[in-house]
Amino acid sequence: MTDVMENHDIILKRLAEAGGELGDHFVTPPCFITSGGIFTQYQEGCFLACRFSHDKSLINPGGSLQGGFLMAAFDNVFGPFSILESGRAAVTLDLNGTFLRPLMESDRFYSVRAMMIERSARFLVMEGEARDACGRLAARAYSRMFFL
Repeated sequence: MTDVMENHDIILKRLAEAGGELGDHFVTPPCFITSGGIFTQYQEGCFLACRFSHDKSLINPGGSLQGGFLMAAFDNVFGPFSILESGRAAVTLDLNGTFLRPLMESDRFYSVRAMMIERSARFLVMEGEARDACGRLAARAYSRMFFL
């Protein structure tokens, strides 16, 4: 089993090496940067974790992150994870989520972890979980991606 990388810059460098031929917009898309994403952990073949900052413009009237933006955060982790694991670009075919608790603006940040379920010649199947700043499970997601 490989070591767990726990430094944003090292993970970003690894991602750039894995997807270098794809171009910067695949490796770190503008939506990842806009959402305040920071890579926090990566273990080859196992998982990629990121932390996201709450942006006041993404908060619903109830004071929590709007669910669609949370699903975008999942997609923003599944995408880089697919590149790290394959060196190839992939598009999301399915993205399904289940919300368990709100991610409140007062938390200031939340984390998303993507885990590999299965990889074939054409598809990647991943699952993810989002946790609030206290580490409580807030949502789960499942994605099936297709290699371009």
